[in-house]
Amino acid sequence: MQTLDKVNTIDISVIMTVHKEGRLVHRSINSFKRALNFAQPLRSEFIIIIDKPSIDTRNYFQSYPDNDILEYVEYGDLGPSRNHGVNLAIGKYVAFVDADDLVCENWFKAAYDMLEANQSQKIILHPEYLLFFGDMFDSNNQVSIRKLIDSSQSQYSDYNLIEHNLWSSLCFTDRLLMKAVPYRKARSGFGFEDWDFNLDSIVYGARHKTVEKTVHFTRLKKTGSLDSEKQGKHSTLSPSVLFEQPVNFKPVLKNTNYQVIVVKNYFKKLGQMLKYNLTWLYRILMAFKLELIEPILQKLRPGYDNTIPDWLFEEWYQIHNLEPQLYPYDASIMFNQLSDSKIIDEYFIFKQKYKLNESVTVLTEFKHINHCFKYIAKLSTKVNVIITDFNQNLDIYNNQEYQRLLNTDFNAKNINLIFLGNMFYYLDENCLEKLLLRLLLQMPPGLIVNFNSKLAYKLFVKYTLALAQQSNLKIALIDCYTDSDEISNFSNCLNQIDEFICLNMNSLTFICKTFGLNAKQIELVECYD
Repeated sequence: MQTLDKVNTIDISVIMTVHKEGRLVHRSINSFKRALNFAQPLRSEFIIIIDKPSIDTRNYFQSYPDNDILEYVEYGDLGPSRNHGVNLAIGKYVAFVDADDLVCENWFKAAYDMLEANQSQKIILHPEYLLFFGDMFDSNNQVSIRKLIDSSQSQYSDYNLIEHNLWSSLCFTDRLLMKAVPYRKARSGFGFEDWDFNLDSIVYGARHKTVEKTVHFTRLKKTGSLDSEKQGKHSTLSPSVLFEQPVNFKPVLKNTNYQVIVVKNYFKKLGQMLKYNLTWLYRILMAFKLELIEPILQKLRPGYDNTIPDWLFEEWYQIHNLEPQLYPYDASIMFNQLSDSKIIDEYFIFKQKYKLNESVTVLTEFKHINHCFKYIAKLSTKVNVIITDFNQNLDIYNNQEYQRLLNTDFNAKNINLIFLGNMFYYLDENCLEKLLLRLLLQMPPGLIVNFNSKLAYKLFVKYTLALAQQSNLKIALIDCYTDSDEISNFSNCLNQIDEFICLNMNSLTFICKTFGLNAKQIELVECYD
């Protein structure tokens, strides 16, 4: 244990995690050392956590000249690596940096001064701007710039974190706060430790603020980072208690309660009528909105600014001496501003009306409802049947077919019909996928049965590891989409599926032939041949 006297000798502990960056790390270290020199006479230490390094990364540090703290670990996980660095740190404040990024010269000094002026508050600091560059872009001179939001701004809402990570991993905060809110250890199927940390810290009561006139230069790589590996494996955000209580949401975004939603429904009804009767015109107008109108609306949002301040250009030019790829005067610049979440209202409306926890949840489509009921009839527990697709002939507010489905004899068996596609008909497929995934993870059913829903197939293929951490999984096959991406990629998630249910011999034969499964591994519930 560090003595109190020793702890008080260090103002800033800079913690850098290293993985497969190779000699790119040299440019980053030069950037961090430049910022530490600027911060003098503040006292600092530089802690380098080398986590399962690649050969070229290990070779670089074998001849590392500086007298910094080098610690080799075998976590293969950014969360525990950063926590390890915090445990070694003795500074009053800790600053996290990545081994392939760069910081502006005044970052450590400006962040230190801001925390010193607000010592009574739980604050986590981030740069005002992010400038993205690297081989993820089409050309070397292409960059993307984002201005980060401050939690004190009027347009800020915690709940936008359900869809967007609002802040980068580069943060500066009190070491004791990091002890109280450590990074999570990654679980299979879940990733984004910095996103999880941002959520956990907000639940703890901390606020995230930006430091004026600071910028972080973030390198985006196709391969070689733990984040890119997680993206390739379709990792997702962990469940958070922040999204459990919709009552806390109302003061932030008032349009989550039903009274305001009723006002909005007038316009949604017009859109529904257009979608029912003039589908082709609806699609043209939606495409027009997304391509032409949305960028204009984004620029009109409060706080949006697409001008680059002079100080950022100057810092950009100076950082060019450390990273030749960064040069402002021939750069192709894109402005990347995160929008408000498109699913948060719908998420809380669903949570207020339905509960999925500890039940059987069946995901299906309209055309499979009759077969689905025959399968559900065998179950004795509560069942939520979520119809994931949209049916233009069904008005869930006033329709005889809808009433017939609700009054079916199967309702006596504790069946709850949820017409997700029709409830939120205005959401595009991507948003509906995000919404359903978040609902299943936040309110995990005891069992999820994919009863031939194409949307559910996408979730199972992408996020089976995460879903399997929360619920048991089954798949019921009626039709076999032999030429679809969902079936062709199914082998990626077979090990997480607890059971296949085939309702006819054709499906049983197909799945055994396609995936090399033995018929004994599959339950043939009932044959409809």
